[in-house]
Amino acid sequence: MSQNIPEFFEKLKNNQQTPEEHRAFSDWLRNASPAEIDNVVKEFGEHFEHLAAKPFSGDERLFSLIEQRIDQASLSENEKKISLKAPRVTWWLKAISAAACLAAAVWLLFPQQQIPDAINQELATESKNPILPGGDKAVLVLQNGRNIILDGSQDGTIAIENGVKVDKSDDGELRYTGLGSKGVSFTNLSYNLLKTPRGGQYRLVLSDGTKVWLNAQSSIRYPAKFAPHSRVVELKGEAYFEVSKDKNRPFRVNINHTSIEVLGTHFNVMGYSDETGVKTSLLEGSVKVSSGSQSRLIKPGEQALSDHFVRVSEANVNEAVEWKNGNFNFAHEKIESIMRKIARWYDISVEYQGKIADVSFVGTIPRSQSIHTVLNYLELTGVVHFKIQGRRITVMP
Repeated sequence: MSQNIPEFFEKLKNNQQTPEEHRAFSDWLRNASPAEIDNVVKEFGEHFEHLAAKPFSGDERLFSLIEQRIDQASLSENEKKISLKAPRVTWWLKAISAAACLAAAVWLLFPQQQIPDAINQELATESKNPILPGGDKAVLVLQNGRNIILDGSQDGTIAIENGVKVDKSDDGELRYTGLGSKGVSFTNLSYNLLKTPRGGQYRLVLSDGTKVWLNAQSSIRYPAKFAPHSRVVELKGEAYFEVSKDKNRPFRVNINHTSIEVLGTHFNVMGYSDETGVKTSLLEGSVKVSSGSQSRLIKPGEQALSDHFVRVSEANVNEAVEWKNGNFNFAHEKIESIMRKIARWYDISVEYQGKIADVSFVGTIPRSQSIHTVLNYLELTGVVHFKIQGRRITVMP
């Protein structure tokens, strides 16, 4: 292809390229070294810089491919970068190479529907029923055992529990508001349970004003109104907390064999049964993490891993809460870890076939994308391939 690149770009400028020529260029782009791409960028990229200002109607596939091929050299041999960044203007502001213009030229001058995409065709064929991303879905279990399916119930007040009004909003939030002390029992607390299925998430505002974001396949048990001297909740799965400050009532999260105690802070807790230990990531304030006979204080920017003992390390804690902001974030993760996240969000099962390369992935993909798009971007690394049969995903080398 390299010897035909001048001819390809000449046709590209006049929108005369064929699907076969575009496929050949895409194949070259996937296999070319960063140095080869850089040479082409220097020679031809400047002719297409004016395209950066044009409206963008396609997706980010080719932009991602260009970026991966350039950035791959900066990663170790055992790391692969993936990315899907939107909106497009953000990508352009971050780009410092004419490679961005090159990618825009190839994509903008070639109608999206004409671009062969073997991955999409294969996945679309295998999936007659689309696998949709998760959303605001949860079940509330009241003290009396009554189950309320929140994504199917009307908005507004849905219950009164121990002198507390329970309201549901139309944007996936459950809020507890005190009605005064009359009729409130602190001797026998009224406990509620909020649980999300696979493919679900929900937001919760507790009676003290603490905000909780509950991730997929998770649950939190809590009193409708906290006792005068303590605030204790029980968690399974993953949640992000913004704890309301109250120096007279510590806030404690119990999960597996770990206790996390705070006065007022922002932190994320992840302790799924299929993950190793409990990860507590602190963004603001201070937290005491206890497990077994060990207790450790952690400060912002640190993460504690606990499972009968506690290990503390520095971490990019913002990556730990990307799920709350609507993104998958893969920070040097193995494919098995990534597929567990994908399985919980899309409610699918995963199996493996053959020996998968022992590499780590780095990247961010919106959780709002279809599962086909997510798998496409993982496949672009060249490390893994996928087959969809119903709601079962097979991971292959």
